[in-house]
Amino acid sequence: MELWQIGDSAIAPKFNLVSKPNMFSKRVSERMSESVGMRISYFLQEQAALGRKPSLTEIMNECHCSRNTAIRYRREQLGDEAGVA
Repeated sequence: MELWQIGDSAIAPKFNLVSKPNMFSKRVSERMSESVGMRISYFLQEQAALGRKPSLTEIMNECHCSRNTAIRYRREQLGDEAGVA
């Protein structure tokens, strides 16, 4: 905290807030990432059981993930790069 005065005005406090992510927010972020991975894995396994290879758009829409995440999981689990352009 600092005290500031401009000209003849009254002295006023100036608060300097310092913040950084704590362990709780880090854990939430990690769990959200794990959750997306689990959704994609389940969806891809389900589609494979039906004899389908979903497109990146289908993965992104169904699993609510980014294009890069969809590409990574499709490569890892389906072993191909179809639909990646």
